[in-house]
Amino acid sequence: MAATSYDRIADLVGLTEAARHLGVSSKTVRELVHHGRLPARRLGPLWYVERRVLEEFAETYQPRRLKRSPRSTSNTDSREKVARLLAEWQAATADELAVGIGLQPGNVRKHLVILASAGVAERDDEGLWHLTAAGRRLQEEIAKAS
Repeated sequence: MAATSYDRIADLVGLTEAARHLGVSSKTVRELVHHGRLPARRLGPLWYVERRVLEEFAETYQPRRLKRSPRSTSNTDSREKVARLLAEWQAATADELAVGIGLQPGNVRKHLVILASAGVAERDDEGLWHLTAAGRRLQEEIAKAS
């Protein structure tokens, strides 16, 4: 007995359902189809995958997960290093602090601006950064607690 067109349509899976089956986003499935990794066919405006093909593909498919490298220090740790070095040196430029800490100068400037907005550091007319009185008190409290 020949399969009817209804039977063949029942064997097709839309890309959204295929994404649910694979545990990925619809965008990922569209990219798999676009790059030829997942065979699909277009019927009118929509794309479909044969159920059998999807199940075979799912048996071997491993979604690619982004591998994030762990950061050596957090932003808070870096900010604390900037404040400690300022306390030790009393005054420094952002570039000098960057060399002393081993961060990019732009990152050090970002931390200095954050410290300034918290009232812990300030920049003088010559471009040197200093701890404010509040910043010095905070550093003293941290040193006592250590």
